[in-house]
Amino acid sequence: GLGRIIQAHRECEIPIPRRYDQFISILVATYNEHKVIERLLESCVALTYNAKRFEIIVIDDSSDGTFAILSSWKKRIPNLKVIHRSTRNGWKGGALNAGLNNINQKSQYVLVIDADNILVPNALESIIAYFRELHSKGQHVDAIQGYLLPLVNKVNERKLYSEPAHRTYPESWVSKAIDFRRAQRNMVEFVAKNHLGLPVEITGSLFLIRTEVIKEIGFSEDITEDWDLTIDLHLPERSLGKPHSGRGIEKSNIASRHSIKCIGKKKAIAYNPMLVSYCETPNRLRSYLKQRIRISEGHARGFKRRIWDIPKSNIDNVTKIELFFTGLQYAKFIPILALIISDSIMILGNGIDFARYNHFIKFSFWFQISLLGLSFSTNIIALNTCRQVRDYNIRDVLYLFILNLCALPGYAI
Repeated sequence: GLGRIIQAHRECEIPIPRRYDQFISILVATYNEHKVIERLLESCVALTYNAKRFEIIVIDDSSDGTFAILSSWKKRIPNLKVIHRSTRNGWKGGALNAGLNNINQKSQYVLVIDADNILVPNALESIIAYFRELHSKGQHVDAIQGYLLPLVNKVNERKLYSEPAHRTYPESWVSKAIDFRRAQRNMVEFVAKNHLGLPVEITGSLFLIRTEVIKEIGFSEDITEDWDLTIDLHLPERSLGKPHSGRGIEKSNIASRHSIKCIGKKKAIAYNPMLVSYCETPNRLRSYLKQRIRISEGHARGFKRRIWDIPKSNIDNVTKIELFFTGLQYAKFIPILALIISDSIMILGNGIDFARYNHFIKFSFWFQISLLGLSFSTNIIALNTCRQVRDYNIRDVLYLFILNLCALPGYAI
């Protein structure tokens, strides 16, 4: 079960062969990351993978001195490439496309991580081992998504691997709520989808993808390049027909016929909660709300742009339905917020007595109460599963409940 998987990771019992020959390109898009970039680079130095078989490409759009830090690290990390862009054209996706144009010709896999990540020493061996395990079982996947564990700021990063961050809590109630939310997504939703063969999402960081596949598709240059990539991987016939210039990458010499064969498999994205790295977590409500508004906007826009591609695709109906539900995960908040606003206007305009005898307002009130109760109940049910990651309790349920209420207007905007 899940407990055995997490326990195996904690005890470093992942069966990994001593040597791999696959060449991996690690792509990192940075923007004003001077506070965290050295921590990532230190973890890259500690990687146990053969240094001649991987490269680190950092595409920097910063104006805060991050580029100077990166340049100084090139002497310490011979396989580090640093690309500086004077503009932020295409957002993160544009930066990643610039990285794709500069990867080694030997590259077989691309690992995308964020600047605030801390990789565990055997991260590359672990994810390649999982690719090979799936291949040996006849499952040819194009990408693998890992589990980003929130990092506790008080933890000494030098002791991170001997004293894992999953033994302690983040600092603020917002961080605790986000941590619990991610645990539910990664330990309940993603694990279940992976087991049932439903489409798993790319979450923007800590995912490995075949180089030939990402070179054919490229990264979207909209706000949420991860969601766009998720759709592209599951709708191959819609993705590969697009001109490369629209994605900002050069034409690949790799045969499209081979890529179509590879990407057309039913399991485009696999997920393994045992493949982990550590990352920062917002600890202020304002920062989190800005992040969620940006994500919900980009997610909704990307889904609207591709909404008619899903039913026209030759994928199975179950995958189509699941992609629709995933695409509408933020749109569902619009009618809920509309109900709250309409009820409030009617009550303020007509008084409490009107609300007491109006059947529509009564129905709307109990409907909203039932939704709140359902949300709270599902969070409590998820506690047992999520406790395999950290010792979550009822306070974390309350924190997440409050955070979701605060974020509701942002989701619906």
